Parts: sequence; C-alpha cells; structure tokens
Amino acid sequence: MRPLYEAWAVRDIDVELARSTAEVFLPSHPPQARTLLAYLAWREGRYNQAAELALASLNELRQAPPSMWLGHTLNILGCLASDLSRLDEAMELFTQQLEIARALQDPSLEAIAIHDMGMCQVSINPESARFHLQQALAYFIESDDYFGIMLAHLNLGILDQREQLWAAAKSHFELSLEQIKHFHNPSIEAAVRGFYLDVLTQLGALRGVQEQIAELRRLLQENPQNFSLQIEAAFPIARHSKHDPESVIGLLLPIVTTLKDVGLHRFVGELRLCLSAAYEALGNYREAYAHTQEALTFERQLFAKEQQLQLRTLDVLHRTASFEKMAREERRRSEQLQAQVQELQRLNVRIQQLGRTDSLTGLANRYYLFEAGEDLAERATEDAPLAVALIDIDRFKQINDTYGHLVGDQVLANVASQIRQAAHENDLIARYGGEEFVILRPSATQAELAQTCFELQNRMSHYAWEKIMPGLSVSLSIGVAQTVDDLESALHTADQRMYMIKGRGGKGVQSGGS
Repeated sequence: MRPLYEAWAVRDIDVELARSTAEVFLPSHPPQARTLLAYLAWREGRYNQAAELALASLNELRQAPPSMWLGHTLNILGCLASDLSRLDEAMELFTQQLEIARALQDPSLEAIAIHDMGMCQVSINPESARFHLQQALAYFIESDDYFGIMLAHLNLGILDQREQLWAAAKSHFELSLEQIKHFHNPSIEAAVRGFYLDVLTQLGALRGVQEQIAELRRLLQENPQNFSLQIEAAFPIARHSKHDPESVIGLLLPIVTTLKDVGLHRFVGELRLCLSAAYEALGNYREAYAHTQEALTFERQLFAKEQQLQLRTLDVLHRTASFEKMAREERRRSEQLQAQVQELQRLNVRIQQLGRTDSLTGLANRYYLFEAGEDLAERATEDAPLAVALIDIDRFKQINDTYGHLVGDQVLANVASQIRQAAHENDLIARYGGEEFVILRPSATQAELAQTCFELQNRMSHYAWEKIMPGLSVSLSIGVAQTVDDLESALHTADQRMYMIKGRGGKGVQSGGS
C-alpha cells in the first residue's frame, strides 16, 4: 500500500508514475487504485470515466472504516459535480469529505475540502470564496503541502485579478511561483507565469513582462512534446504579441497543426480564433476566414462530444446521490455548513445563468448560442426561416492598441448595449468571440434582419463614442443570412458576407438581397 500513498502524493507532479503505480496495484487494492485513476481522469477532462471509477471505489470504501481514500473519492465526485454546476451536490460531497478529514485529524484532506468549497463560490460570492481559500492556505502551510500552497496562492491571485486588485494578485502569483521550485511541473509553471504576465502588464512593469515572456519561451523550448504546456505558454505570449501578427502565426500555427493530428482538444477553437485575428491584421482575409471556419467546426464537434459526456457523467452522479441518500440521513452537519449549503442552493440558479452568459457584455455566450441556436434552426421552415447576422467591430485591434484594453472592453460593452437596443424582443443575441457578435431571429427573413442591422449602424453613427475617449469612433461590418435547418451553414454564409464588407473598408451590411 505504501507505493500507492507515495503515488497519490505526487499525482500532480509525476502523472505517469502515479498512473503506472495505480495500474500495478489495481488487482490487489482496487478501490484505492481506482480512486487514483479517477483523479487523473478528472484532471485530464475525462469526466465520465472519472465518475465511473470514483463511484466504484466509493461503493467499496463505504464498507470499511473512514479513510483518506474515502475522503479523496468524495472530493473527486464533488469536483465533478461542481464542474457540471451541480453545486448543491458538490457541497454535500465536500461536507462529507470535511467530516472525514476532521475525524481522521488529517489537515491536508481538510484543506482540500475547504479549498474546493471556496472555488465553488468564486463567481457568486467572492468574499466567501476568499475566506475559504485563505483558510485552506493556512492548513496547507501547516502540513507543508507545497502543491496545495501553490494552488491556493494561484487561485487567490486569480480572484484578485478578477477584482482588478493588481498588486495583491502580483504578490500571490509570486508566492505561487516560489512554491513551484519545490517540485517539477512545467505545465503548471507555464499557467502561473501566464497569469503573472497579465498582471505585470496591467501594472506597466515592462521589464517584468519581458522576463516572463522569456521564461515562457524557455519552457516552450525545453518541453517540445508537452502539448498542455505548449498551449499554456503560447497563449499568454500570443496575447502580448498582437502588435506582431507574424510572430503570433509562427508561434501558434505549429501547435494547431500538432493538435489537429492528435485529435479534439478543448483549446483548438481559441487557438484558431487567435490565428484568424493575426491573419486579419495582416490583411490576409482568406486565411482569417479559413481559421474562423475551422474554429466553428471544432466548437460544434466539441459541443456535441461534451453534451454526451455530461449526460453520462450526470447519470453516474445521480447514482452516486442515490447511493449516498441513506448515509446523508445518518450524518449530522454543523450549523455553519448547513447555512452554507442552503445559501449555495439558493444561488445555484444564478450559477446556471452565469454558465450561459458572457461576463463582460451580459449577452449569451458561445456555448448557449450553439445550444439554443441549433434548436431554433431545427424548428425553422421555408415559411418561417431563421435569420442570422454576424457582426464584427471594425479595426478593433487598432482600438485596443491605441487606447488600451480597458477602453476596448468599454467599446465591447457599449456595442453590446447598442445591439440589444436595436434588436427585437424575441431575438437571441450572443457574443460570438472576441469582437464578434451574433443575432438570431426566428420566423424572419434575412431582409427583415438586415433592416434591423441598418438601424443598428445608424445608432452606432450617432452614439457619442468620444465620451469614452476623445477621437474614438466605432463602426461595424455585418453579414446577414437565413436558414431553414442548418445554423452552421447560415453562420458560414453570414461570415462570408461580413468579410465582403471588410474587403470594402468596413462599416456596412451585406445580405443576400443587397
């Protein structure tokens, strides 16, 4: 059993050692080995497999006295529930983990439970999240858990970054990097340095920015076969190299090509959109269009795959909930934890809304666009087609480069507001990605939606952009299409028409009849 404990201790540092050890001990110690394999599957995004392994372990571990392995199994199931926005189930599982940790007097297991309770609340109650993360950090320090200390500082830094507390975020990221010296995990180091780079940029620490870019390039060179690291390091470098689109293309294109050979990867769509923006900046609209289409195709494939996985994982979690029902009735929870669960249950609806909403603009996000848009397309008919408009802010990169990203964010939010005011009550409006937006109008022709888009252009022309920044002006390129069955085809056509406007200098509306 000792090798299993040692493998668990290095599960985030030496994944292959942890995996091979678990496979060796699977015949002799199945529940413990399955728990370790379930954790690795969860970390790698294989949610259905993680849920199946964890549930099988839970059934056996419940037959024995409480143990570290039972606590960690509950944690894995809790993290899966949290990832699927099943917050009440997640908190119930973390609560059980916390009770076991305190019964075993295991500060590390207790710290993990408190930490993950905090992470559940980041989007809905930042102050409560901060309290839990700080409490977990104290436990991690007490138990000399370098990885836990690193993780707590990282997430506290991300929380500060979300609230624009740049100096505090900088301090947490620096402390996180200090802990990485105690173990070797280039992928995690790249992720932390990426966040740190963004904060240094906000603080105007140019020397520090260059140092972090150099460190990320070093990690890229030292780990050419580590796909996860290649992405974690390349993204922040690309974000800070927008003024040099050729450099962005040289950095990202080999990674996209490699990932295409490997198969579906959740970052392919974002990589393609970055490449599309770089090619557009160079005036190569054909390549920009091609990468946008690749991103769209990928997102649809990924959406379908994730839907299937989520359904299977939810089924396992439902079985877990049924299995745990009797145990829940026999356990008593403290008044504080009961209050937390009740509070989080009330906020669960809000979390589901956040999962469908773009945080900057308040519009629907890309995920919900595809979820609802496919349904609208299926219900469209020849007599009642689905009209689609693809809207792109002209020269948005120039706006960011000239006035800064904070002004860019204000522009995005104000454009979203203008679209919302011009649109009809039943329209679905979404932020498609970057500076692009989509309007879907059921039971309408493209001509009808094009008229709305002309009205939107008029609004844009009369809007007082100079109140945001002197000299600022904003215009839109809009492509309009319609469909009776295929959302992707309509988006494809609208995208082509939008690029026709781009080719003529921007600021216009192009539909099938114009």
